[in-house]
Amino acid sequence: MLRISNIKISAEYELTDEVLKAAVEKSLRANGVKNIKIVRQSVDARDKSRVVHMLTLDFDIYKEKRFLRHKNISIPQNDMYEPKTCANKEFRPLVAGFGPAGMFCALALAEMGMKPVVIERGKCVEDRQKDVETFWKSGKLDTSSNVQFGEGGAGMFSDGKLATNTHDYRIAWVLERFREFGAGDSVVYDAKPHVGTDVLAAFVHKHRPEQSVVW
Repeated sequence: MLRISNIKISAEYELTDEVLKAAVEKSLRANGVKNIKIVRQSVDARDKSRVVHMLTLDFDIYKEKRFLRHKNISIPQNDMYEPKTCANKEFRPLVAGFGPAGMFCALALAEMGMKPVVIERGKCVEDRQKDVETFWKSGKLDTSSNVQFGEGGAGMFSDGKLATNTHDYRIAWVLERFREFGAGDSVVYDAKPHVGTDVLAAFVHKHRPEQSVVW
């Protein structure tokens, strides 16, 4: 497996496997590229007459070592965060709040083999959506179920933009979980991933523990 960066493809083209394959083979001046996977994708629109996709791609090719001399070629590093296994499977850590931090804290603990207990001040996301719609239409505020409080946290109604200014290696693990819970494949490689509020609500619902506690 090799990784190639700075592949430019006109925004006029759909990024099919055939289009990606042709672009990589043109850059390498070689045939036989296969198993292409998008690692990173952004759009360069600085030149309005030539808007392009900027791509980083992983791929396989016969006798791959001969291509390592290319400046844009590297060997991918497997740096995906993996939660460690906990020896005490009956440990019940307490997670306060089911916003973004609470959700992924509980998920990481569960993947480690523990059984976290999650407590949340507000309502489940389905009821919370109704309360927020009521507030927007009538101004009637439920102090425990609104844009700030409830399952999904204060970011639940932020339009689902998954932006961060950090480069922590655990981000890939977080985005992969978004993909697994229905946010779509592009969320793991878009430079500015965006799932939308409706999809985010469905993600929160699927992410919910089997047993929920509201204080």
